[in-house]
Amino acid sequence: MKFIAILTIGCMLFAACTGARGHMKFSDLRYPASMSASLYNRNEAVLVKDKNLKVVEKFSYEKRFWGILYSWVRLSGSGDVDSAMNEAIAKAHGDGIVNVRVTEASCSFNTYMAIPFTLIPLTPGCVNAKVEGEIVKVR
Repeated sequence: MKFIAILTIGCMLFAACTGARGHMKFSDLRYPASMSASLYNRNEAVLVKDKNLKVVEKFSYEKRFWGILYSWVRLSGSGDVDSAMNEAIAKAHGDGIVNVRVTEASCSFNTYMAIPFTLIPLTPGCVNAKVEGEIVKVR
């Protein structure tokens, strides 16, 4: 009987299914953004960091995304990410942002909630996302 209880608990821990995912489109971003070190100008010419673009400030923003039903249902959006980027670029008097990087890491909440509620899809899960970049101004 003890063996079955240990095996059952072990299976529940192994099958932990909490988590979340974020969805960022940057559709409300008012400035050009690039995951590379370059941007296009209005004439579609390529402007390159350190040649045509001067870095005026670093950008960093952290966001926690929540979801339920094994992350199929999102409980949080990304509109505040766009707003934070727009605000930071305007404050720095920049013309855009380059080297945009998005990284994510699972929340410790997922581990602690997975142990007692591993098979219940209504248990919320979360993921921490970090958006970084360099705000640039045309020289």
